Amino acid sequence: MWISGTDLPEELVSALIDDKLVVFAGAGVSMNPPSNLPGFRNLACQIAREAGVAEPAENEPIDWFLGKMESKDFNVRDRVQRILGAPESRPNQLHKDLLGLFREPESVRIVTTNFDTHFTAAADEVYGEMTVPVYDAPALPLGHNCRGIVYLHGRLGDSEHLVLTDRDFSSAYLVEGWATRFLKRLFQTYHVLFVGYSHEDVIMQYLARGLPAETETRRYALTDKAHDSKWTHLDVRAIEYSRSADDIEHSGLCSCISVWAERVHMGFLDHQAKMRRLLAKKPTDLTLEELDYVDFYTKEPPTLGFFAQHATTPEWLTWANHKGFLDPLFLSRNESSSKHSGTFDSTSSKWADWFADNFVVNQSQYGLAMVQQHDCVLHPVLWDTIAHRLFAADESPENDDLAAWIAVLLRAFRHDACASSFVAYILMDKCRYPRDKHTALLLFDFMTRPYATLEKTFLPADTSGTDSRRVEVRVSCLAEGAEWEMTESWAKFFKPNLSDLAADI
Repeated sequence: MWISGTDLPEELVSALIDDKLVVFAGAGVSMNPPSNLPGFRNLACQIAREAGVAEPAENEPIDWFLGKMESKDFNVRDRVQRILGAPESRPNQLHKDLLGLFREPESVRIVTTNFDTHFTAAADEVYGEMTVPVYDAPALPLGHNCRGIVYLHGRLGDSEHLVLTDRDFSSAYLVEGWATRFLKRLFQTYHVLFVGYSHEDVIMQYLARGLPAETETRRYALTDKAHDSKWTHLDVRAIEYSRSADDIEHSGLCSCISVWAERVHMGFLDHQAKMRRLLAKKPTDLTLEELDYVDFYTKEPPTLGFFAQHATTPEWLTWANHKGFLDPLFLSRNESSSKHSGTFDSTSSKWADWFADNFVVNQSQYGLAMVQQHDCVLHPVLWDTIAHRLFAADESPENDDLAAWIAVLLRAFRHDACASSFVAYILMDKCRYPRDKHTALLLFDFMTRPYATLEKTFLPADTSGTDSRRVEVRVSCLAEGAEWEMTESWAKFFKPNLSDLAADI
């Protein structure tokens, strides 16, 4: 989609619009400047160094390690308060952008396992005097009606209720279970986007595995390692952002959220101006982020009109075809024989109008090339749209393109679905002698083409009285063109030039 090349699922974007999205923020959110706070493992390592003990082993659970230290009467909680509450640590841009995803303070839904209060401070900057509700563990809101900023594991200033050690986790998720109850209802009610959260803690892994597989809500994670098998195992859909080896600040993640937050607050006229500016360029001149933006808003019916209005060059025709937007306009050979074929809706109709407006009368060689690429099998709605543009245009296509379009229309014509009267109108109003001699002959040949039809007729009742009504089926022979259309065409084009056209006719 449109966030720095990151393909965000449409249901996730819709969830934000429909007020059904929760952002679940982990320690990674508070690592970048000016926050500069350590992750859970690095926090434990720093505490270990200050205590003069060995750092936790690579595979040792951090909550277990901190629990052992606390059991030895080492004041772990005061250390955590001092390290994470450093006065020089302040909210970073990612905190603000995550809050900025929500248009109003009352629509904010952020759950964080962080102890720092940077989300609260950032909310004051983002929303000013408008208050965002704040909840601290264990006094959490109802999981199915979550609003505001929720400090799931507690926050600085109340060290007693920090979910820090193995004993704390056991109480919150197993013995008392208030965290489990909250998260279970949360995951069943809302779409959840994990940001800066690695899913390494064992209890959260078990909770994820214990949720029902079939549910209307989904869980997503922004990650630089989307191919890690753990995401599939946890039923979390990984959304990858780009990250180079030396990018310790995960700038790709920050860029994703920043651009998304910007788009949320753009108004209709802002989008129109941006689309006009981007579509004035060629697709090859745009960045990946800009192309994703165009792609996303071209899929939205209210803003598809911006594309139709400003994307008028052949390069955008190629781009739209590559993205699959033109697929409903063309049928396969198998579909062409079916009366009700192809998926066609109001959006497809807008694409048909855009194609005909820009690549039939003008730049027609590009339109013909696209039709040829799709084997000249047109959806009936596109057939009617092209025929109408040829008839209604002030001028005919250049060179021999009118003849080419007529050949396409006659080849793709479907008696049961296309409006044949357009063919007569083109012959009567657009063909000029001698320039369009052969085109006119093709059209007249089509109009006089016979076809058979079966008609049911009701006959008087049988005199014997045994049958109150009789039905007779008759075969009739009709022509594609109406009688007045053929008469008018003959009078306007053929009769005045009969000496030259007689042999061909």
